[in-house]
Amino acid sequence: MLRNELIGRLRALPPGRRLITALDVPDTAAALALAGRLGPRGGFVKVGLELFSAGGPEVVTALRGLGRDVFLDLKYHDIPNTVASAARQAARLGASLCTIHAANGRAAMEAAAKALAEAPPFGDARVVAMINLDMVGRLGPKGLAIGGLGSSDAWMPLLDKVGSAGLEILYEGSVATRSDHASFYRKDIPVLFFFTGVHSDYHRPGDHADKINLVGMTAIGEIVGGVMLALGDGLAVPWKPAGPQGGLSQGLPGSDPKTVIKRVEAAS
Repeated sequence: MLRNELIGRLRALPPGRRLITALDVPDTAAALALAGRLGPRGGFVKVGLELFSAGGPEVVTALRGLGRDVFLDLKYHDIPNTVASAARQAARLGASLCTIHAANGRAAMEAAAKALAEAPPFGDARVVAMINLDMVGRLGPKGLAIGGLGSSDAWMPLLDKVGSAGLEILYEGSVATRSDHASFYRKDIPVLFFFTGVHSDYHRPGDHADKINLVGMTAIGEIVGGVMLALGDGLAVPWKPAGPQGGLSQGLPGSDPKTVIKRVEAAS
């Protein structure tokens, strides 16, 4: 899918599917008043630290009572068990989205993903797939790996249709156990794992924003955006039990040649 086509389709979405309004107000009354003025097509509303500190969990409950989808932006940063419990409580409150600080490390993010997979805020039937972007900011000469294709026969045809955005891509059938999607796969939910490889700054103070490959992230975003639009449009992604090129793997994508589906060279 070309960048202009993706942008065009995003702009064509109804406002309720593409807007998040920040309720950066000092109290619950002001938040409810603003949410009410947005009307039924106002999309998501964001509850940040200021509003949550003033109104507590009740502000989320009240916003859900107005029919609003809630993005709870508290940037959880604590030991893994606490982050997992907080994410679980956010789901029980009715929040559709929440944030976890990436600097908290892999263990905390995996704990939260596992907690939500085990106790989702809605029935498992509503979970179509889990799309995991893990370390996609440092695209380098090895290109992009997309893992988990063995979890559904629908993935490869969809990715072929979306295209490679000019990137070198390794398409991997197996499901790596070392990231957040593994907990969902164990629940028989199809997964995709976007990954550009480890680097020496991983979880270190030297992992600064100026080292991000913005052009590479944009290209990866095109691919992910195409996948998400297809899923949002109702593409069926049936679960596929593990086979010769699927199942859980301790290695990272590409570590076992037998589970590599194919490779695509970068556009010249």
